[in-house]
Amino acid sequence: MQPMLLALITPEASAESLGWTHYFLAIGAYVEGRFDAACEHATLSAASASELGHEYMFTIAVSTRLLAESARDRTIAQRSLAEVLELVRRVSVMPLAAFALWFVARYAAAVAPETAAQWLAHAERIVVAIDSELWPESILRDECLALLGIAERGTLLDGVPPLGHAAALAKASAWLATRDPSEYAVRDPVGELTFAGG
Repeated sequence: MQPMLLALITPEASAESLGWTHYFLAIGAYVEGRFDAACEHATLSAASASELGHEYMFTIAVSTRLLAESARDRTIAQRSLAEVLELVRRVSVMPLAAFALWFVARYAAAVAPETAAQWLAHAERIVVAIDSELWPESILRDECLALLGIAERGTLLDGVPPLGHAAALAKASAWLATRDPSEYAVRDPVGELTFAGG
């Protein structure tokens, strides 16, 4: 797949084609544990999206860049996550909302684990509603479940009142705003769940 995608990067390619090609290359590089390459492709995708004024593409590219950066650097910066949340709130698309809520949960699992399950619960309701696993983004959820010792995803919903995805994002954003902007949450590998990279 990678050679086919790379062949699409030509001087004649449109900004939209380049944006999506670099996005898929970023995802492929992330899955293979090539986090530097994933960051580079996600950045190029975001640049194409910015040129086009394509808000959805820009948001998913920036979110994917943070996914790769946090795996590479083994930290999630509060400022970077807050930026992603604000972008996702503006786009307000359910799959991206689940991705962002998993990111907040993963951040919380490192700095305030008692708060993490609620963000997993809100994301779980979204993925059930859209009937999609959203892999590899869901690796963030799986890391959280392992860290929190939660064996059954169904138990996440117990005691967490349902919210629409926009309201859940707003609540997550408000919680994140209470954290120190200079804070970093550790994202160390969790067993075999996190791609090794290098």
